[in-house]
Amino acid sequence: MAIPFTCPHCGKAVVVEDHFAGQSGPCAACGKLMTVPAPTGAPGTAQGSGAVGVLGVILGIGVAILMLCVGLGGLMYGLLMPAIGNVKRVSQQASSINHLKQITLALQNYEAVNGSFPPAFVTDSAGKPLYSWRVLILPYLQETALYERFDKSKAWDDPANIDVSNSMVKAFRSPADDQLADNGASYVAIVGRNTAIATGSGRKLTEFLDGTSNTILVLEVKEYAGSWAAPNDPTLALFGTGAIVGPGEEQLHGAQANGAILVASADGAVRQLDSAAAARVIVPAAITVNDGQVTPVQ
Repeated sequence: MAIPFTCPHCGKAVVVEDHFAGQSGPCAACGKLMTVPAPTGAPGTAQGSGAVGVLGVILGIGVAILMLCVGLGGLMYGLLMPAIGNVKRVSQQASSINHLKQITLALQNYEAVNGSFPPAFVTDSAGKPLYSWRVLILPYLQETALYERFDKSKAWDDPANIDVSNSMVKAFRSPADDQLADNGASYVAIVGRNTAIATGSGRKLTEFLDGTSNTILVLEVKEYAGSWAAPNDPTLALFGTGAIVGPGEEQLHGAQANGAILVASADGAVRQLDSAAAARVIVPAAITVNDGQVTPVQ
């Protein structure tokens, strides 16, 4: 096959045999060096570019498929996120319910051993609060070592106790309370003279005249400040007509995602009280043990 081409320097028309393709030599007209091109239709020429075009189409289709997969992946992620979030909330609630049951059982065991529930806080000889009821139930939560390190004759924030008071106690922490300090507590009691966790002496089980199933013992709250060892549980007097659950500063904040608050009654049952946007009141009848007003904890 002959290869026709022109000298790139002088434009002289040249025809050579195809076995000279790719070889270089001087032009017969101008003497300058020129290279014989490949035969027309050979791979790498304009006519042979079809393979390159097919490859480009294949690559384009591949990219399109990849982008489609990425888009579908994003769509699936968007569709699955609510379900994943719901599973997380259910898991957190189950864990918190378990913590409340542990604490209630610890309180019941304390009552069985000591003849009464623990007082809201232990005081010194002058009546000054030293530390909370949570310190007293540590041995019943498999935290005996921590309890033994605590100097029960001194306050929770005394230098002798501050390291223990700053320790993390898993049973006192709600998994839904993600802003809680390391030494914080998500579970509190509303304390008062006639409450289950009372000021003064500990409450005997025989004093629960309204019924243990109708009396709230412990609540799960969020962002309640202070160490678990501190005697700083909310008081019934603080809320007047009842403990208000809601978004305000003077209210208890439910730790659950929907603002609900979990409560454990003295019989060990755990229930959820929904908190509406306008707030909900936990009336004294559900907190006190012997006021004669029975309000079932729904």
